[in-house]
Amino acid sequence: MFALWSVNLLFLVSAETTNTLDLMSGSSESAPLRVEVCVKSSWSLQVRWTEHQNNTNSAQTYQVQIGQSEHLNIVAQTNVSKEAGVRFVSWVWTSALPLQCADHSIRIRRVPGSGDRTDSGSWTDWTTHYGQQNVSSNRSRLFPTQEVLREGSSVFFCCIPPDGARVTALRFSNTPYPLINISHRVRAIRVLGLNVTKIGVNLICRDDSGNKRAVLNYVTFPPEKPKNLSCETRNLKNIVCSWTPGREPNLSSVRRRRYTLHILNSDGVMFPCDKRSSSCEFPVLPDLIFYNISVVVKNSLGEERESYAFNITHRVFPVLEDMVVIPAALDAEVYWTLDGNFTGLQLTCQITMEPKNTTTELQCIGEECMRNLSVCVQQLQPSSQYSTRGRCAVQHNSWSSWSTTHTFSTEPLVTLDVWRRMEEENHRSGRIRVLWRTVRSQFSCLSHSYNTLHYSTSVVLQWS
Repeated sequence: MFALWSVNLLFLVSAETTNTLDLMSGSSESAPLRVEVCVKSSWSLQVRWTEHQNNTNSAQTYQVQIGQSEHLNIVAQTNVSKEAGVRFVSWVWTSALPLQCADHSIRIRRVPGSGDRTDSGSWTDWTTHYGQQNVSSNRSRLFPTQEVLREGSSVFFCCIPPDGARVTALRFSNTPYPLINISHRVRAIRVLGLNVTKIGVNLICRDDSGNKRAVLNYVTFPPEKPKNLSCETRNLKNIVCSWTPGREPNLSSVRRRRYTLHILNSDGVMFPCDKRSSSCEFPVLPDLIFYNISVVVKNSLGEERESYAFNITHRVFPVLEDMVVIPAALDAEVYWTLDGNFTGLQLTCQITMEPKNTTTELQCIGEECMRNLSVCVQQLQPSSQYSTRGRCAVQHNSWSSWSTTHTFSTEPLVTLDVWRRMEEENHRSGRIRVLWRTVRSQFSCLSHSYNTLHYSTSVVLQWS
């Protein structure tokens, strides 16, 4: 029989204090009372037992044995200790073989502790958790099935054939493996070093009646602790916390890792996070300025968490919205809005103009910041193209990110640069030409002309 490993966890529950008695006296109290076994998972059994009330004041050591199949082959043996004052003891054993593949029985006895010269106590009766190998079925049953398995682990898979049939082959991920005899009916394989996949991996069992059965399992890795956790708000209405998630998950749907955000200093208020992103948004809580949060990530293999504390007024980064530019020839009015509740806060906003390479600032306080804001950018050139963008900061905090760039053109500039030209056609008639200039930029101008009238000797005009 192959060796099975175990992982032992000890949970102790305090009990009422009683008088101390000799537990190794060989009396009727030499074995614990009431041993119970319950299933925690496809691989884990929780074993619970109750000590005699008269013996709770003494620290004790117990020996636990796990027997497999109807032959009670010992596959695990370990010692479990309890502290003085404890009456109820709980211990978890994890099997390498899925529990459905065979019966697993547990018995317990007291053993001497360090420096104790007394004899070991008597064993309890075997308490059995029954597998499914003796359950009648007309088709094969494979275990585990639809389970999430750990990347890199080595896993036993078993097949229980239909009544009267015999297992002839087991394949994992379309690869055949040598069969291991678990009992007269059950066969198993052991797969070393599981690899992650985007989809499930198949487990296929064939029997001598020609039937084939396939099931899926999934391989992934435990979640990683969120890194670079930080939080900010644009409007003091909603807070967004973001982080670096680490390794990209390979599973989706219900098997995907899940994030939750907990506000630790507000009765543990919890918000679920978007499982498709590495951020979480939640509303600002009334009258709460200082936040102590924790982001928890879980999947079937475990959980990790990261904490972060901040003052919300130090994490405000307003964003300019609805920017509108009304240009003239030599200047432009830039309008924008800020969506948020900035009561009691002082804001500074910057508007830049390119290619002029200038920055214009505007300051506002509280409600002033919640209406349309504007600045006038001057000393522009007519008939020229510019681009502008803006950003804001609260009370000397860091600047927010720049808004989207807005491009515009200034209007043309028409000056009062008008003159006339007298053009004589002959000694009896002539023409007057009126000319003016439109300024297009600082360095160029365009001349226009218009023939205003003709004259003849019958019309008296004054030349000057």
